Amino acid sequence: TSSLGYIAMAVSLPGYGKSSGPRDFSGPDSQQAVRDVIRNLGKRTDVADGKVALVGVSRGANVAAKVAEQVAGIAGVVLVSGFYDLGETYRRWKTDLEMPETRALARAFEEESEMSHAGPVDIILRERSVLPDPQIRIPTLVLQGARDPLMNPLQAEELVGQLNKKGIEA
Repeated sequence: TSSLGYIAMAVSLPGYGKSSGPRDFSGPDSQQAVRDVIRNLGKRTDVADGKVALVGVSRGANVAAKVAEQVAGIAGVVLVSGFYDLGETYRRWKTDLEMPETRALARAFEEESEMSHAGPVDIILRERSVLPDPQIRIPTLVLQGARDPLMNPLQAEELVGQLNKKGIEA
């Protein structure tokens, strides 16, 4: 509770839980939903400026990373089992013959991003990726399983390396 100095808020991305709107596979609508929650938290008198941290898991980690690039005043971000270069991830998912789950994720991305008619694929991928040049400027904790079959742990390592090169604590 806020009386103890903490407030936790869980966000269902569009199309999940009881949220409205179509799913967009970590795209602009998902990012806007999280930005809206952060903006509304900032209006609360029991939330201190600069004390909001963002945590995301899987697709939510990707959304959290993108929002961390876009919103000033976030204290830090925790990214758990995310993808940070969706182009590389999508190509791997699409061609992985050993795991049907990855092909299902590739199909979900194609459908939810409306890839066939939503514009150039490179733009669709870029608006959902922070690599190769992350613009995150806040302390970042990246948690990734070394043997995660769905997400490439090398992307997590690359993200941390890129942030450290820029002087960001990661």
